[in-house]
Amino acid sequence: MEINILILGCIFILTLFGVGESVLKFLHLNKIFVLISLALIISGFFAPNLNLNNFSINIGYILMPAIISLVLAFKIKYFSKFLASLFLIILLTLCYKLIPMDEFLMLSYFPALFFGLLCGILLAFLTNNFSNCAISCFIGMSTGEIIFHLTRYETFSLLGNEFIFTSVLVTIVTFSLISFILYKIGYYNKSINSATQTQSIKI
Repeated sequence: MEINILILGCIFILTLFGVGESVLKFLHLNKIFVLISLALIISGFFAPNLNLNNFSINIGYILMPAIISLVLAFKIKYFSKFLASLFLIILLTLCYKLIPMDEFLMLSYFPALFFGLLCGILLAFLTNNFSNCAISCFIGMSTGEIIFHLTRYETFSLLGNEFIFTSVLVTIVTFSLISFILYKIGYYNKSINSATQTQSIKI
């Protein structure tokens, strides 16, 4: 949990003092919305789990991100790209969970950090919409985690995993930075122009 609080705390402070506002504008994110979302997630880490039937729901890792995802859902663009991103993340998560690891790696954040970095880079080249990225990686990784546990162990009692959350967090941060860089070098404009020319040729 410490590394997640550290990353979120750094983002909160940087956002509060206006660092990276050009990135927020590119992502069409409101500064107040970002600060409130970060504060809710961080406070959720210290709240007790919600027990519902046979499930224990972690507020910081699953409930708050789920609520924020619902809000961001109204900003989803290009639904086909969202579905492609979602299925890609689910597939990558299942492959990631199948990689054999020793006890040290299983209890460390290194695999989750590397996995999040990989997903963030791939999503930046697939879509430039923040909502597409945030929702697809949160739902995709959570779904992949649930599918893995249900098929491997035939049980899943805890909704909200700190390592999966780390991957989601790193994915979103990596996506935001990489997509902003791609935007600055004109990658997205080239992609749009290429798609437009292809459509013109077909016509």
